[in-house]
Amino acid sequence: MHGEAERQFLYDVFWFSAEFGVVRQSDDDGDTVKAYGAGLLSSPGELQWFGDNAEIRPLDLDDMGTIGYDIDVYQPVLFAGDSLSHVLDTVGGFFADATDESLAARLSVPR
Repeated sequence: MHGEAERQFLYDVFWFSAEFGVVRQSDDDGDTVKAYGAGLLSSPGELQWFGDNAEIRPLDLDDMGTIGYDIDVYQPVLFAGDSLSHVLDTVGGFFADATDESLAARLSVPR
């Protein structure tokens, strides 16, 4: 990776998946959101806070890579996969296939 913007895109997708990732889980009581990200799991306060306060958006690599965040506050926006396998397929495939060119193409799309 040569460009700063491309590297930042990778970092940001990592942040919202490995560090602050969540998944939706359906059961008899309805849908719930479960944390799997290390940043959430290592912070009891944020782990309790996110369920009632964070905006949970669908897993979207382009949004994850461009939204911006503040590392010093509880994360107000998180991105939920439909399942852990959905996250692994989507995010894992993204990292496996990421190139300077593919990242530059994602960054050039107007939002």
